Amino acid sequence: MLIVKKLLSVVMAIALVLTVVTVGVSAAGTASGDEYMTITVSTNENYMPDDIVTVTVNIKNNYNCTAFRFPVMFDSSVYEFPAVIGLTALGNCKAKGTIGANTSNDGSFIPTTYNASAWGCILVQWTANVANNEVGALNDEGGQAVFSFNLKVKSDALAGTAGTIFVPEEYDGFYYQAIGDVTDATTFYYLNSETLTRTFVPANPIILGDPIELVAREGSTTVIDETNKYVYALESPMSSTQVFNNYLELKGTNATLQYEGTLYGYGTGAKINVMLGTNKVTSYEVVIFGDSNGDSYADAYDLVDAINFVNLLSIPSDIQTFALDIISASGSATSGDGVVDAYDLVKLVSVANLMSSLDQANPYQS
Repeated sequence: MLIVKKLLSVVMAIALVLTVVTVGVSAAGTASGDEYMTITVSTNENYMPDDIVTVTVNIKNNYNCTAFRFPVMFDSSVYEFPAVIGLTALGNCKAKGTIGANTSNDGSFIPTTYNASAWGCILVQWTANVANNEVGALNDEGGQAVFSFNLKVKSDALAGTAGTIFVPEEYDGFYYQAIGDVTDATTFYYLNSETLTRTFVPANPIILGDPIELVAREGSTTVIDETNKYVYALESPMSSTQVFNNYLELKGTNATLQYEGTLYGYGTGAKINVMLGTNKVTSYEVVIFGDSNGDSYADAYDLVDAINFVNLLSIPSDIQTFALDIISASGSATSGDGVVDAYDLVKLVSVANLMSSLDQANPYQS
């Protein structure tokens, strides 16, 4: 097994050059006109975060291939190289030639059509050996595994993600040398991207994991509105982000909560982000009933906003409407009527003057 050192390691001792054999030859041989190669990337199963993934590459072809050179790319938000990458030649690839790889991963092997910061790759090259004037070419119309290597699923990989691993057809360093007669090391000829039909089949294993879910902490009355992505029935005021821990908890692999306040605090409009590492899975907005400016208090500032809304001097946002719609004209005890009107204003005057209070779990009780 050829051991390739850690990502950003020194290029392997076997140089990845385009010269295939050292036998002095001139192009002879003739292409048949129907040459093809199918390159299939596969993995054995789906994976959990931190699992090691064995990637296997299979080549099916109908001509005497004397070399191949291409990158195997992978989604770098899902995978990374483990401390040691086991690059292993398999089958006739092992018996008939020499394999090498480069994992410097500086983007130079990635086609310009891809964002190099979003993709990692391992550049693999195999060259046929020559012994007793016979070239160890690959020609297998049934297809066979030619090499494998390892990747590691990142600890913060999103559950349910299809972690694509593939050979890009746009890569222009693909090697096109073939030989007409493997027992005659003077019959080499060349193909190109137009005369060689290439087919690429990717692998898309699914990253498994516990479903990530924001839930109300046991014993709390907190409401998580998945339709509007609102969270309410919290405290008024919200003195710090630590208060959220009294009301909320996360279920799921390695998930964390991140909070983004408004200009004035952690009231209406503040963000609760569900994170996996640096990836935002989803986001919710805080609602404090009676609070429209985001400071988490229901006070004179919000009363001014409500007066402007009722008199059509300004237009509330959706979340401001939800937060200030605290009385239903129909007398409903479970919801507002969808507008900020005089009914809500009367109640808010009473709350702002400390004559009454709002139940954050059910403010519609008059």
